[in-house]
Amino acid sequence: MNAELLSPCEPALRAVGQCLVHFVWQGLLAAGLLGLLMAALRKSAANVRYAVLYAGLIVMAAMPFATLAVLPSAAVVTATAVTPASPASPSPGADAAPAPAAAVPLPPPMPPASAAAAAPHTASPAEWLGRLRGALDPWMPGVASLWLFGVCLLALWNLSGWLQVRRLRVRDVADAPPSWRQSLERVCLRLGVSRQVRLLESGRVAVPMVVGTLRPVILLPAAVLTGLTPDQVHALLAHEVAHIRRHDYAANLVQTAIVTLLFYHPAVWWVSRRIREERENCCDDLAVQSCGDSLLYARALAVLAGQCRASAPLAMAATGGVLLRRVERVLGVPQPRVKGWTPLAAGLCMVLAVGSAVGVHPHAGPGSILFAAQSEFLGRAEDFIVDNFQKAAGFFTKKEKPMVDVGGVVVDEDGNPVPNVKVEVLYPVDMGMMMSGDAVTDAEGRWQTKIPEESHRVSCRLEHPDFASDTSGSWVTVSEDLLAGKFRCTMKRGVRLKGVVVDENGAPVKDAVMVRDFTNIHDIAEYREQIRKGEITNAVIADADGRFDLPTASDEDCRLFVFAENLAPQHLRLGRKRDELRIVMTKGRAWSGIVHDAAGAPMEGVGVRSNLWTVDQGRAIIAVYSYDARTGADGRFALSGLPEEGTMDFSTKKDNFFSRDIDWSATEENETEFVLYPSAELQGRVLDAVTGKPVKHFTVDFDRSEKAEPIASYWVHNPVKYRASNGRFSVETGASMGKVPGAVRVRITSENHYTAFCDPVYATEFASNPPDIRMEPAEPLAGTVLLPDGQAAKDAAVALVEPYQNAYIEQTRIDPKVVDDPYNRATTDDEGHFRLCPSKGPALIVALHEAGWAIRPLADHHEKDPLTLAAWCQLEGTLTVQERPKGEEARVGVTVALPEEWNAGDSVNFNLSAVPDETGHFKIDYVPALPLRVGEWRRWVKSHAVHVTPEPGKTMQVGFCADRNGAVRGTLIVDPAFANLGAETEEPWHSPRRLFISARRHGDDAKDKDNGFVPIVLEDGTFTLDCLPPGDYDLTASLHDAPPQNACGRGTAAARAERAFTIAPDQPAPLELGGLAFSAIPKPGAGAVAPELQGTTLDGKEWKLGDEKGTPVLLVFWATWCAPCKAEIPILKNLWKEYGEGGKLRIVGLNLDRDIKTAAKFAAAQEMAWPQCHVGGFSEDNPATTAYGVSYIPSNWLVDASGNVVEAKVAADALESVLERHLK
Repeated sequence: MNAELLSPCEPALRAVGQCLVHFVWQGLLAAGLLGLLMAALRKSAANVRYAVLYAGLIVMAAMPFATLAVLPSAAVVTATAVTPASPASPSPGADAAPAPAAAVPLPPPMPPASAAAAAPHTASPAEWLGRLRGALDPWMPGVASLWLFGVCLLALWNLSGWLQVRRLRVRDVADAPPSWRQSLERVCLRLGVSRQVRLLESGRVAVPMVVGTLRPVILLPAAVLTGLTPDQVHALLAHEVAHIRRHDYAANLVQTAIVTLLFYHPAVWWVSRRIREERENCCDDLAVQSCGDSLLYARALAVLAGQCRASAPLAMAATGGVLLRRVERVLGVPQPRVKGWTPLAAGLCMVLAVGSAVGVHPHAGPGSILFAAQSEFLGRAEDFIVDNFQKAAGFFTKKEKPMVDVGGVVVDEDGNPVPNVKVEVLYPVDMGMMMSGDAVTDAEGRWQTKIPEESHRVSCRLEHPDFASDTSGSWVTVSEDLLAGKFRCTMKRGVRLKGVVVDENGAPVKDAVMVRDFTNIHDIAEYREQIRKGEITNAVIADADGRFDLPTASDEDCRLFVFAENLAPQHLRLGRKRDELRIVMTKGRAWSGIVHDAAGAPMEGVGVRSNLWTVDQGRAIIAVYSYDARTGADGRFALSGLPEEGTMDFSTKKDNFFSRDIDWSATEENETEFVLYPSAELQGRVLDAVTGKPVKHFTVDFDRSEKAEPIASYWVHNPVKYRASNGRFSVETGASMGKVPGAVRVRITSENHYTAFCDPVYATEFASNPPDIRMEPAEPLAGTVLLPDGQAAKDAAVALVEPYQNAYIEQTRIDPKVVDDPYNRATTDDEGHFRLCPSKGPALIVALHEAGWAIRPLADHHEKDPLTLAAWCQLEGTLTVQERPKGEEARVGVTVALPEEWNAGDSVNFNLSAVPDETGHFKIDYVPALPLRVGEWRRWVKSHAVHVTPEPGKTMQVGFCADRNGAVRGTLIVDPAFANLGAETEEPWHSPRRLFISARRHGDDAKDKDNGFVPIVLEDGTFTLDCLPPGDYDLTASLHDAPPQNACGRGTAAARAERAFTIAPDQPAPLELGGLAFSAIPKPGAGAVAPELQGTTLDGKEWKLGDEKGTPVLLVFWATWCAPCKAEIPILKNLWKEYGEGGKLRIVGLNLDRDIKTAAKFAAAQEMAWPQCHVGGFSEDNPATTAYGVSYIPSNWLVDASGNVVEAKVAADALESVLERHLK
């Protein structure tokens, strides 16, 4: 091609082509460097990775322009450089060549082929470069033209997409509901966005998205958002506002323009994809920070994932990025590193291959030798990349959390394997969540699944339709047996329960539902369908004749719940009695009411829910059935089939209104009134108390204050972390506050200030008059954690634990639900440094690491004095397993005694226990080197406890039977009158809830429960007690009746048996104690003199029961933590108003809380006008409860004016009739 034929645009196209070709290796180099940086920054914040990636993309966009600047000669290389003819005088047209061409040093001409063969010549690098450039130069205008054509096509595509997105702002849109707009305003305030943001409801979008940057608009899809809760909508709006705050729409337009210009390079697409992923991660972080609940936000993303379709690429949507990976990241689930080198390496191979093909000149000649060598070199390079790509990708790939195999065998009571058992192995993960590995046993009863290698404790849950019990549901340490597939689980077949369900008229109740053990039913029709599908195996449905057959009921303590529409649910506790059951269901009670707002206007569509509660093991309160209703246009609702007696709670729910909760007992009226108040917003500003400037980084938390129902030291809202330049915050209280109009106390924490508390105010006052909260500046609580060998402890967990928190340590972590404030938790850096929120104390600094532990009182901490971890210990030993009931599990427990000078109380507890294997061998890891009590859990006591103090880093052998060869045998003789005290619930007399038995050695501290020795008692009354050291003992057994259904505690001790015995050294045979007969325990009853009581009034004065003579007294034993006690308060208020205010009766509350301050706050908040007296905690050692035989609360005693007991243990619903009978 001659120079005179060149188009005027060809030099420019050739220059562009040269820049594009050079960018092939430049882009690969830049992407490789970015890949290395991403690997190094994998633990950094998402915004750091985003900034590095975006800067890398800008640099890549600038590379072609830089190439054009440093290689100006590229634009004027002539065709002569590649002409094979020998040099000659210029042609006539040579003068038309551009003048600057003479200044370009041309490579020497190629010799003839024969000459080349005769005299081989080795080209210099400069010659190779010149020849390569000359060979590629003819193709450059075509490459540039193709590139320009591709840019135009992609630009048109993006322009059409941009126009389509712009049209979304005006087509099929409507103003969003006011509640959504209010939520948007709160989010904008929380994230510091001052620009006006429009919120529209669109019928054309599938996911929430942002359009525009100067006048941003958020589009919400109505179809999808109807499946989201208001809190989830709030979380998704926070994501979109985060895009606006970060100007992501404009950044995305620039990014799209760069990708359009450099579209041919795979590395550019890889970098762009990583930018989009990190952009979404940044907004996810801000959204979680705004809503304060990562699980809530993850669930919102999951709902969108199931309903969304592809969204416009030029809009900012909540479903951008890899959604599953985002959900896992939000929940804290460890993620494998993305194999980002895959597309990069593939693109490199493609580019090199294309370069090989393009490099071949269309004319055969001497130049083909050069390009043949070049092709060989490129082919070898391509082979090298393909062969070694997997190794390179593996090097830059984050390893998944290593998993290990665990397994075991499931057998029945006779030791036979049980096939087809569903095994669920639960293990804890981050954020307090649980994951599970599932398996099914084979024909030999064996199962296997995987758990994370770092798991230390798991819970094995078994399910089989032919078996009643799962004896392995408790948490166990990952033992060698579990890892070796030898973990043994025993299931019990149980017995059949047959019977008939009828109503009050004797008619059969068709489709009644019988459930063994606890359940929680919200929709009985749905629950019934799950039973028919086989999804629920512990329940059956009555047939048309009301008959049922439940084959897998427990053969001991069995709870049976019976439900049917419009009939009161029944709760039966069945012992070993398995005769034909006849269950009579009554209509129950109806309950209705009206809901209106503060102005008295009825409210339609308010959800009303009532929960029926029951008590497990005397303390745990569990909901078993829920009734639901919704108000009509007149604001009224009605519920039916409520139980005739007992306590229930009722709650209301209405968007943008506080929920309203009440407790209701069967003695109250069946009509009530709810007044709902609009939800309030806690707004305010946080300022430095010295400078008056806004505090920019802080967390906000709140609880119910003393003016509302108090929950002692328990914060009911997840801390919300703020990063606001103006120091302002906004927290909605409607979804969390519960009682209205509740007063709230706000807590503010900051890394550079002492924690500040806002005085308790009503939420509505807080919203109408946002306060300025001033924080006293202070240096952060800083320090260094060292390993036992003195090296820096990297990635150690450090927490500031305050006295009220009751934090549980599980291996190397503290329960995040307890220490929930992010400023009170930290992870040490590479040098072992940490920073926590400053505190005036008292508190404990707890540091945990795989290598060891450290606890230090805050008062003893100095920043320059590092916390040196003490190495963990290990306990190992053998527990002699005595004969016990089939399926009963042995367990070893450890109690850690913290030094008294720490004043730790119950603030820190180590959760240490293990289940021995078949030989009794056990091992417990992560044990601190502190005084320990190690014993076997029996009937809530650590029996045979030994006191040891292990050495740091050592394994201590614990022997429970060393020098303990003494044993006793005997039989408990139970009078039928005592055994039948639990006839109401038919609970066996020897169950742990009714029989309390232990032996204590003379000289041991009677208050030390862990010094007891607890026998194993069989159903026939025989008991054994092995491994006793020599000494004198007192064996005591007490038999309790069954506690009332609506009470906290255990039944009253009704009978007692005692026997003293002596274990001699080297006793050759078990000591036979013979029969131990129970005798009745005398208790105050009608006509008996009331035992003297004394305590402290809530204002600090002494009180004695003897001072009350002359006026009848109603003694009420109660505690703030007891739900049935709280339910009794309205009844006591009515009695005080009727009898107390007129002087006819004195009501004295005898509080059994640990702390008198808790009782005082509660009594003031509940307006309990009658006198209150603190008489000690609820324990066996309390003289007050012992004298009156109080083993459950509430417990009401009526004493006459002479000091004699008139009525004992009066039930709450009988108080009014009893007082009316005795006082009127």
